[in-house]
Amino acid sequence: MSPNAGGRAPLALFWLFYMAGMGVFLPNFSLYLQESLGLDGSRVGTILAAIPLVTLLTQPLWGRVSDLSGGRTRILALVCAGGALSLGLFQVVDSFAGALAATAVFACFQLAVFPLINAITLAVVGDEGYGGVRVWGTLGFLLVVVTFPRTLAALDLGLEAMFPAMAALFGAGALTTLALPRTGAVALRSPRGDARHLARHRPVVRLLVLSVATHLVIQAPIFFF
Repeated sequence: MSPNAGGRAPLALFWLFYMAGMGVFLPNFSLYLQESLGLDGSRVGTILAAIPLVTLLTQPLWGRVSDLSGGRTRILALVCAGGALSLGLFQVVDSFAGALAATAVFACFQLAVFPLINAITLAVVGDEGYGGVRVWGTLGFLLVVVTFPRTLAALDLGLEAMFPAMAALFGAGALTTLALPRTGAVALRSPRGDARHLARHRPVVRLLVLSVATHLVIQAPIFFF
């Protein structure tokens, strides 16, 4: 299928909003756990470790559902909206257990967005158009990383303000999915039994092992940084 030029604008907006939300989350979440909730280093580390663990368990499930159903755009809207709504949990937690549970629920939804939007972007604009769309996510991330702390200081807000800000950005991203294509390459379905076929395909198995190992190794430096 030829790339769908009409899908570029909503895809670019989605990347912009999603990565802007992650630009609020990644630099500030550990600070919130330590400074606002008063958790010590070991408990902060435990909560942060829950994110890649939950991601490893849930991302393949969301991907499998989208592959079998062909409804990748609808699944993307669901997980993005679910992630935005789950942020409301952080408004009512004030303990280690509560923050751990809220983080796990958030990770179940929002961290599944990245592989889904990558698959949809490649299906809509092709590999040659990918960079021109994906760059808007980088710009959104950089813009928010620089401006969000200054905005908090200017408005005299605490770190807990990060959650409504993230919910607004992720919610805006969910709305852009209404304009994304729902037919063509983005709606292709995997045949039943393909998972067993892939499990016997050695290059895929090697790539899977490498991906899991890389995921395990890279997550700790990212959150420590």
